[in-house]
Amino acid sequence: MGGFLTVIGFIGIIASFVWLIVAFAKKKRKKNPLISLIGCLVLLVIGGALLPIDDKGSETFKKIKTEKKQPAQKSRDLKVEATELKAERKKGKRALTLSKKEEERIIEKHCAREWPDDFRMRAYCEKQQREGLATLKLGKPNDISGKDFQVVRSKCAREWPDDFRMRAYCEKQQFEAIRELRK
Repeated sequence: MGGFLTVIGFIGIIASFVWLIVAFAKKKRKKNPLISLIGCLVLLVIGGALLPIDDKGSETFKKIKTEKKQPAQKSRDLKVEATELKAERKKGKRALTLSKKEEERIIEKHCAREWPDDFRMRAYCEKQQREGLATLKLGKPNDISGKDFQVVRSKCAREWPDDFRMRAYCEKQQFEAIRELRK
């Protein structure tokens, strides 16, 4: 619906401008072309407002919306994360320490929250989350110090407490930056 209104508004604006230019050239009334131009501009704005937000913006919007609606869930996720980080420190910082059941629960809840009514996207989200989790389970890269690894792991876990795909991406970017700083 938003796309349709946006296209109609855009085409209407172009047509209204042409109509307005013709009215100026022929020295006719300009009231109707101006009203048409304003109406099409309103359609364009309404249509644009109804368009879906891009992936990153959508995730941010949903995250903000979720934080407002589900503070208890956010609190539980952060507690799980804190437990995970403490366990990592004790086990030599090599791997995530969630049980398979807990991993699946976090993945399923995250994707259900992101895609409540789109099962195809929810399945894709879960696949991406599992791939991100597998990457995180690889642990510390050989060329990264234990201290740097812990700083990166903690930072990315704080930023993405229930999104393993983004956490893995965050870590990858940080490791690349560490390598770049060494050059």
